Amino acid sequence: MKKNGFLLMGILFICGSTQAQDFNGIQELTAEQNENNIVLKWNYPAESALNQEAMLTWSNGEDFTEMAYTGERDYVAHRYDSLDLMHFDGWIIRQISMIPIVAENTYTVDVWMKNGESYEMVCSQEVQNMVCGEWNQVDLEEGVVIDSSKEYLIGYSSVGEGYYTLAADLEETVPNKNMIMENGEWFVAPMSLHNWMIRATVTAPVNCPFNRDATTLKGYNIFREGELVTNIPYAFQTYYIDESNNGNFSVEYCVTAVYEGGESEATCVSVSPLGLLENDKTDLLTVSPNPASGIVRIEGATVAEVQVCNTLGQLLKSAQNTNEISVSELPQGIYMLRITDENGTVAARRIVVR
Repeated sequence: MKKNGFLLMGILFICGSTQAQDFNGIQELTAEQNENNIVLKWNYPAESALNQEAMLTWSNGEDFTEMAYTGERDYVAHRYDSLDLMHFDGWIIRQISMIPIVAENTYTVDVWMKNGESYEMVCSQEVQNMVCGEWNQVDLEEGVVIDSSKEYLIGYSSVGEGYYTLAADLEETVPNKNMIMENGEWFVAPMSLHNWMIRATVTAPVNCPFNRDATTLKGYNIFREGELVTNIPYAFQTYYIDESNNGNFSVEYCVTAVYEGGESEATCVSVSPLGLLENDKTDLLTVSPNPASGIVRIEGATVAEVQVCNTLGQLLKSAQNTNEISVSELPQGIYMLRITDENGTVAARRIVVR
C-alpha cells in the first residue's frame, strides 16, 4: 500500500516492478458504527465499474472436498444480505452453478428471498443432464430480479435415498454466509473450514452502464493503522465489518483495490470515537486529575460502569457502580475512559497516565 511516500506491502498480487499509481483506487470510502462494530463501505474504482455480467459466490478456488450427511433431502445455499447486494439492485439472477456428487440423487437449483423472519422460495429448477464432480451450469427459465433491500439465499437441493454428499472448497469459511436447512429451518452451516461450491451469474438491466475493464479487479486489502487486517477476494464485496474495534479511539482505515497485476494507492478514512452521545449531559462530565498516576475521579454523572481501554480499543480494566478508578498500574501513555451512567448514556474521555 503506497501512502504518504512510504510503501506497505500487501500479501496478495504484489509485483516488485509494479507501480501503485498504475491502478485506480476505490471511491467514496465511508465509515460508520453499527452496534459495537465499525462498518466500512466504498464504491468501485473509477475504471472498474461492474461489468454487464457479474458472479456472486463465497467459494474461492476450483479444488473441493466432499462432505457427507444422512437424510433424504437437503438444501444448502450462500447467503447475500443488503450489504452484499447494494450494487445489484434490479440486476437479474440468470444462472446458478453447483457441483453434484451423487449420481443417483436428484438436484435442483433454488433461490430463496427473506420475508420478515422467514425465507420463501422464489425459484426452483431441476438440474438436467447432470455431470458429477464438475461444475453444472443451470440457466434459469425465469430470472430472479434482485431487490437489494432484501436478503437472498442462492443454492441447491439434493434428494436421495438416505444420504447426500455436498461439495465444498478448501478455504476458510466466510462467516455467516454458508447456510443449510434442517427440519425446515435455515441455519448457518456449522463449519470453520469450507464454503459450498455454488456460483450465481447476475446480469445488469438493459439501461445499466458498465465497463468491461472490470475483469482484472480481484478484490481489496483492508488496513487499520497501517497494518493489513484482511484481504477480501471478491470484487463485488465493497464493505468490511471490523468487529475488533469498539469505537473508543480515533482509528485510520485504508482500503486498496487489488488487481491481477498489483495494488492501487490507499484511500483512507479516520473514525472518531463512536457510540457517544454529544449532549449537555455528557459535556458536563469531567474526569480528574488528568494527567493522572493514581485514582481518577468522574464528576457530573452517577456511574454504572467505567472501562479503561488502550489505543487499540482493547479493554484493560473496568469497575461498576463507582465514580473512581485507579490507573496506577498502567504504563505511561494515552488511554480512554468509556463511561456508562445509570441511564445507559455512554461517554468517553481521554486521559494521560504518567
